[in-house]
Amino acid sequence: MQIPLLYTIMFISSVYVWKQIKRYFNLSANAKLKTLSVATSVLLMILNQRFLIGNCSSIVECIHIKVDLNSILFPLICNTFLFLGPIYNQIMDKVLIKENSVNRFNQNQVFDDRMLIRIVLAPLLEEITFRALFYQNIEDQSDFRLITSILFSLAHSHKFFSFFKKERKYRSIYNNEANKFRDFKACFMKALLTTLFILMFTFIFGFYAATVFLKTRSLISVILLHSYCNYLGFPKLKQIFSNTKINIIKSINQLYNLVVLVVYFVGIVFFYYFITM
Repeated sequence: MQIPLLYTIMFISSVYVWKQIKRYFNLSANAKLKTLSVATSVLLMILNQRFLIGNCSSIVECIHIKVDLNSILFPLICNTFLFLGPIYNQIMDKVLIKENSVNRFNQNQVFDDRMLIRIVLAPLLEEITFRALFYQNIEDQSDFRLITSILFSLAHSHKFFSFFKKERKYRSIYNNEANKFRDFKACFMKALLTTLFILMFTFIFGFYAATVFLKTRSLISVILLHSYCNYLGFPKLKQIFSNTKINIIKSINQLYNLVVLVVYFVGIVFFYYFITM
């Protein structure tokens, strides 16, 4: 437990180290440099695991780089079934509404720098830390699932400060609140609730990723899984049965809603089958 906790602290600290460097050298915010700071921290963890702890014979073994058909197909199949409903919704929106390249999951361009970090670099660094390196230090599989889920979730708790700061900035521009304490309390509660949702979501994902890792013993599989989830994002559940842009008669709309419900159900059933087999 001590080593995973140390790695979590190093991972979170690398974000704040970059902020201090940025402030000291009067640098502008740069997602690439921030990612470089985290990558340096992860590299130190790998070297520590290989040469100081020494419970793996090579760096490749330390981070479980294994490429085979199962490690590639298993996470893709599981995630496709898990997101089958939202994917079906998106496809039908394009067919029925005939919108051009509408992506309900993510509005960013694939080739945007932040999108590159989100779907490539962030999954790589987080999965090396919270799955591959943690696995080297936790023997029991149940403990591995629980500990990696908790620490992966807590590693996102620092987002509370950015949520709070953004909310205060937004209110200062668009809301002339006379009662400063009430304004502070409203910002605090909104940031807290948002953070709690993030913690819950990342805990569930951490448990999911840990389960996939235990089945494949491959870093590649959880990176693919993480990238896939990051690209799709969290489904907009309120839009499952609502589509005001589809101008079709009521009976067909009801049939469409029934089909959507069936697709969601089938996706969840097959996801459960594959993840537990």
